[in-house]
Amino acid sequence: MPLDIEFDIRGLTELTIGGKRLVKFTRDFTTVFQRIAIDFRKNEKNLFAREGTPNSFQQLSAKYAAFKKRAVGAKPIMQFSGRLMRSLTGKTSDTIDAIGPRDAKLGTRTPYANRHQVGFKMPKREIIQITDKHKKRWHGFFEKFLKFQIDNRVFPKPGAL
Repeated sequence: MPLDIEFDIRGLTELTIGGKRLVKFTRDFTTVFQRIAIDFRKNEKNLFAREGTPNSFQQLSAKYAAFKKRAVGAKPIMQFSGRLMRSLTGKTSDTIDAIGPRDAKLGTRTPYANRHQVGFKMPKREIIQITDKHKKRWHGFFEKFLKFQIDNRVFPKPGAL
């Protein structure tokens, strides 16, 4: 089962100009979703580098840590082959990066990602952590995009709405 994050614009529906909702008149948010995708991959890179901060990855059991060291050498938690990390920090065949004009899906198709994320038959290690700080920053991307449209008169004049 793929592990993905879906974005929507519900939090932006109240942005208005001339008493009319802006989001209604914007049909293509592709550039905003592309910016979010870049930020998402950057966040994931930092998450893997810091081993899960803000919700740190649980330490490996002594038995598994010894096995992992014998099998692949000394590597950080959540990095065995590197497949999962590469799928979330770059673009591989496992990467989910589906961006459309009104929606985006980002994530990974690696078959074991969901087990780590929710802790199914193993300790929970959240490989995708979307904090309020991320949500606020991404909301700001939408606001800047809409402000740019207003400043450049992309919308019809308020009286024409």
